[in-house]
Amino acid sequence: MHAEFKFLKTHKGITRFARVGLSADPSPDWAISISSLGELATVYGDAVRRGLFLAIAQQDKAKGQRYTIAVQELVEAVDTSADAMECAAAAAAWRSFGHSEAAVSFRAVNDCWQVFFDLLAPYQNGYDGLLRRFDVSLEPGGDRLVANAQLQVVSILNGAESWFVVDVELAVSELEANREWFAGGGCVLYNGARLVVSPNSDDVLLDLEPGVAWLTPSASAPAQRFLVRGNGTVSIRPVLDVEAKPAPFDSGPTQ
Repeated sequence: MHAEFKFLKTHKGITRFARVGLSADPSPDWAISISSLGELATVYGDAVRRGLFLAIAQQDKAKGQRYTIAVQELVEAVDTSADAMECAAAAAAWRSFGHSEAAVSFRAVNDCWQVFFDLLAPYQNGYDGLLRRFDVSLEPGGDRLVANAQLQVVSILNGAESWFVVDVELAVSELEANREWFAGGGCVLYNGARLVVSPNSDDVLLDLEPGVAWLTPSASAPAQRFLVRGNGTVSIRPVLDVEAKPAPFDSGPTQ
């Protein structure tokens, strides 16, 4: 798909600009073409390649589709620099892979602009998705309740789906549930889970409304709300190509 990105940032009163347009077509392996851009390719070719390689590294880390990338447009101005062109190329490539721009950020490091990728950013500290696993237990030898949960969430950009698995582990400070929630040994398949993570602390809240695509061996739907709150950690990882995507209404609970 075609994508472009305009980089325009100011640091210490100095503005940097660059714009890159490119296309990415699915391919068995990575390939890059920028030679058709003449003088601009000579001046900025190395910077563009560095940016593309950053996006490619993230895509490979996520086990995503590979592409043939054709850089079709480089736009400069009097305030264009190599680091600005590198950032623009990385962001344009990331867009062309069908990902959210919200995962891309820029920071001036030693007066040089750099690009950073964060897969958590598009969810803005909250996750709506499919709860695949939940259990609450006492810590061995102690009396502290510990909860573990796993959700699957999806980001959809320009019709392209990107699935992520969110793993949660927390020390429970508040639990609102009845026994029906734990039918089936704590294994659940629940569409409509909401996980909220405080941006300034390690507070975690998992909130489910009753009766939304609840599947247990008895196929019963709990009558009350489920809520668990505590201090914990949240990690996110892309769903690998070999992993099955969730099928909320035609498969049983996942162990």
